[in-house]
Amino acid sequence: IEPYKMEVTYDKTSHLIFPMAIRYVDLGSEYLIAGKAEDAENVLRVKAAVRNFKPETNFSVITDDGRFYGFDVEYSSCPEVLNHDLLPFGKADKKGVGSNVFFKELPIYPLRSILSISG
Repeated sequence: IEPYKMEVTYDKTSHLIFPMAIRYVDLGSEYLIAGKAEDAENVLRVKAAVRNFKPETNFSVITDDGRFYGFDVEYSSCPEVLNHDLLPFGKADKKGVGSNVFFKELPIYPLRSILSISG
C-alpha cells in the first residue's frame, strides 16, 4: 500500500478530512500529535510535537468502513498544503491511500487511548 505523503509544522495544524468517521489512529513516533476535530468524527488534526524533526515518521488511520489509510510525514517549516481532502479516496484510489485493504474485526478502543492528544 503506497502511503500518502504529507508535511507538518510546529506552528500550524493540518486537517485531514476522511470520507467516514475515524475508528483508529496509530502515530509512528512522538514527533506527531493528533486528535479528532471537535464535533467532526471524520476530521483528524495533525501537527508536529517538536520542531525540525528528522527522519520522516508515519501514521495510520482506519475509518468506520474498515478502510486503511497510511501516511508518511516530513517536517517542513512552511508546508505547501495544510488541509487534505481524502473524500475522493473513499472511492477507487490510484495512489493506494484509501486502499482496498479492510479491517472489519478490529476491537474498538477509545480514540483517546491511541492518540497523543485528543479532540
